[in-house]
Amino acid sequence: MRTAGVPFTVLSLFWLLAFSPGFSQEAGQTVVVFDFLNRAGPDYNRLASPARDRLETLLFQTGLFRVLESERLKSILAYHLEQEKLKDVFTGYPPGNEGDQNKLVGIAQLAGADYAALGTISRVVHEARQYQGRYGRPVQNIRFTLTASMKLVHVPSGVVVFADQADAAKALRQSPGVVSLQDDAAAELLDAALVEMANRLVKAYPSMEKPAAAAVKTVTVQVSTDPAGASVLIDGVLAGTTPAQLSLTPGLKMVEISLQGYQPWRNAVEIRPGLILNPRLAELPRPSPSPGEEPYSKIIIEEHRREK
Repeated sequence: MRTAGVPFTVLSLFWLLAFSPGFSQEAGQTVVVFDFLNRAGPDYNRLASPARDRLETLLFQTGLFRVLESERLKSILAYHLEQEKLKDVFTGYPPGNEGDQNKLVGIAQLAGADYAALGTISRVVHEARQYQGRYGRPVQNIRFTLTASMKLVHVPSGVVVFADQADAAKALRQSPGVVSLQDDAAAELLDAALVEMANRLVKAYPSMEKPAAAAVKTVTVQVSTDPAGASVLIDGVLAGTTPAQLSLTPGLKMVEISLQGYQPWRNAVEIRPGLILNPRLAELPRPSPSPGEEPYSKIIIEEHRREK
């Protein structure tokens, strides 16, 4: 059992393992972390999103994973929810039962992630002991125990490569008849459980099953503009200049096409075989001359006449 407050950081454990024989860090493995499923009761629904944020930080600190930002995941999900053909796939998100795991792994696949981290706040139980306090007043000590679990799914294969559960406990003194786990205490317990599981993940990683990754598939995308010569950025990285024939991995990507003197074109685009992008770039309006100021072209004409 994990007791809240025991100091041992994931980062320090990672450095110990990083220089141990047999440890091989696979930098660049992308993980997407979803909101936690809450089975502990409605009082703990508020912990689902903070639990995701905390696990994202812990997984990043291990040095084993790149973490897909929550905002990018939301934009990917919003895009696909707009697609009629995918409406049934994502009905009911966030998940409400274990049967939705396939949906989440499907979302992770669309996001281009290697792993999906699925967490659950399993339960919160308490044990109360009453006794006589100072001046004969009855008081009670309540020991709260929070149980959380997580599993790491290899997205391309759907194989669960890591699964764990951890407890965190905390004793609180409260008045008789009062049983209340405040937000800060609940968050402290959850944090302790997550740190424990992250530590175990780092320990287990060197021997963890790593299914063979499928060969990376790319598709050809044609990009052109009128006029030509526009810069094409894919997810913020310069990919070429129009007209361009790009080799890209399928999935949702942020595409930006820019050319001096024209309004930049930005859009979330589903990269697929045979895709042709030919956006219309709107020319930026030229600044009007100030009142009383002659246009430059007129000044040139007048000067030319004077020379004659």
